[in-house]
Amino acid sequence: MSKLYKLRAFKITCNSITDSEPVIVDDFISVMQNSIAQDRRMPLNSTDENGEEDLMCEFNIIQERQINGSMMRIAPSDNSVNLPDEVFEHEKILIKDLEKLNVNTNNIYKSHFYLAFNNNYLVTTLNLTTNIKRLQTYLNWLLRNVRGAKLYELTPMISAEKDLKGYEIKKIKIADTVINPYSGEEHQEETNFLRRVKNIPQQLVESLFKDTSTLHEAFDENMISAELLIKFSKPRKMKRDDYQRILGATMKPISDFDSLVVYPENGAPIKGEDIFNIKQVNVETIENGKISEENLYQEMEKFLIELQND
Repeated sequence: MSKLYKLRAFKITCNSITDSEPVIVDDFISVMQNSIAQDRRMPLNSTDENGEEDLMCEFNIIQERQINGSMMRIAPSDNSVNLPDEVFEHEKILIKDLEKLNVNTNNIYKSHFYLAFNNNYLVTTLNLTTNIKRLQTYLNWLLRNVRGAKLYELTPMISAEKDLKGYEIKKIKIADTVINPYSGEEHQEETNFLRRVKNIPQQLVESLFKDTSTLHEAFDENMISAELLIKFSKPRKMKRDDYQRILGATMKPISDFDSLVVYPENGAPIKGEDIFNIKQVNVETIENGKISEENLYQEMEKFLIELQND
C-alpha cells in the first residue's frame, strides 16, 4: 500500500547585500543546538494566550548539508486536551509519542506537513491551497537570533518541462470561480492579495452599471462572471533565470490554483497547478495506515538533488 504526496519546490534566497548565497542550513544548525520544542513554539498572535501556534515538532540534520523535518499547527479548542508541559521539554515531539498519551491528536493540531531543505532549495508536502508565506514566516522567526539583518525568501519554482518554461509565459488569467466577493465566504488560507486581485474585475464591471444591487444578485446567481488578465513580457536584455525568478515571486501570493490559467507564448493554456514545479511521489504505508516517514524523506531528498542538478 502507498499514499500519494505532492511535493512543492521553492528556491531559497535572502535579501542580504553582503551574503551572496543563503546559509540557512548553518543558521538552522546553530539555533537547534540544545534546542527543545518549547523554544520553537511560535504563537500566531502574541496577545492571544490560548491561540494557535506553529511548531517544528521534529527535525533531522543530514551531514550538516540538509534538514528534514515536520511542522504542526497547534489549535487548542474547548474540547481539546492540553499537552503536558513536559512534552515540550523534549528536543522533538513525534506524532507516535502523542498517541501513547491517549490523546486525540485531531484535537491538538489542525494540520501537519513535512519539509526538507538545503541552502538553495526547499521541498514540502504543505497543502497546495496553503500559501508558502506561512512556512517562510516561521523559518525567519525561528532563525531571528542568528540570521542578522537578512530575511529568507521562499519563491515558487516554475516547472522546467520542455512544454512549460517560465520565461515563455505571456499572460495569466484569474477567474472568480472560487470566491464570490458578494457572498461573504472566504477560504481560510486565501491571501489578501488574491482577494483584492479577484475583486478587480467585479469592481470594473460595477463601474459600468448604475444598478449595483441587481448586479450583486447576478453575481450571486452565477449569471455573470468576470476575469482578470495579467500579461507578461520578458525584456530582451533580461536573463532567463532572472525572469523566472521575478515571475515566481509575482505568482507567490497566489495559492488558489483552480482559478488560475496560464497562457504560454506558444501552445495550449496551462492550469495553475501545472505551472509550478510539483512532483508526485508514492510513499509506503505500514500496517497501522501510517506512512513510512523515512521513505518520504528519501523521496524529498531525491527531489532536492534533481533541483540542484537542473
